[in-house]
Amino acid sequence: MKNKTRINKLKTFWEINRNKPLHKHYIFWAPILLFVPWALILSFPTWCLCWPNTANYDEILKTQGFPIFIASLAVPFTVVINRFHSSYQRAESNRLMLQNMTFNQYFEHRMHFFTYLESLKFRHPYNTFVSINDPDRLYKIVFPLNKIDYQDMSAPNDIVTEKIRNNVKEVHNYVVGFINEMDKGVDPFSEVLPLEFLSKVGESFGVHIDQDILIHVNREGKKEVKSIFHLVFYSFLEVMQSAGQFSHKNFGGWTPVMALDPLLKSLPDKKLEEFEKYLVDRIIADLGDDEIENKFKSKIINPS
Repeated sequence: MKNKTRINKLKTFWEINRNKPLHKHYIFWAPILLFVPWALILSFPTWCLCWPNTANYDEILKTQGFPIFIASLAVPFTVVINRFHSSYQRAESNRLMLQNMTFNQYFEHRMHFFTYLESLKFRHPYNTFVSINDPDRLYKIVFPLNKIDYQDMSAPNDIVTEKIRNNVKEVHNYVVGFINEMDKGVDPFSEVLPLEFLSKVGESFGVHIDQDILIHVNREGKKEVKSIFHLVFYSFLEVMQSAGQFSHKNFGGWTPVMALDPLLKSLPDKKLEEFEKYLVDRIIADLGDDEIENKFKSKIINPS
């Protein structure tokens, strides 16, 4: 331990610290303290407490030449140390400037991205029930490598796809938790209202799903959308593809299959259908308003 402390002290003695002024470095004074005292000692015999006679100047210069030479040996060492110290400080200055630029560009880029999201117009039917309520989550998916202290606006396919898969798993686990409660004979909406469940199902993607999704489930279901959850995941795809066009021509490699498979393959169809039927019935019942209730009932065929 003592040896380590000594080594650290020696390291501090010879180290050039860019955060310290030059005159506070031991190594800067080392050559001065090494050569100047010897020069003073060598010149001591010629010292006198008097004003020298002008006739003796040549003799004085001859006798002081060697001591002056010894003292001047400190100059190149101090100049080199000064150069190193200046180089360290320039590097630190460049680093701080780059850090400041990266910091400012990060927030400017986010601001432009958020403004872009506000102007997005989703295709029908997503434009009737999908909204973005957490743009920061989308930013971290679309630009996974861009950080507040490191600028990289690329979107490698494997990284983006992995992030989307992880978010899909979060949605999957969220939905499965409610289905498991229902499978146990417990009301899954005893603590969370059906509309609240629906609005939170897209949180992992920063997306809010509105109750108007119920209008389109069966209308679209006659084609490719089989259930409310298919439409939910397709809405994630719509949002991701639209957001990814902000600066990436070929954004990610995500397909609906990648999103739908974890949910649909992990559950028997019957359980999923039963939960969806219960969810739709509860939402319609909770709406309360007769006009809204009739509006939904006229367009929804419960998936049973």
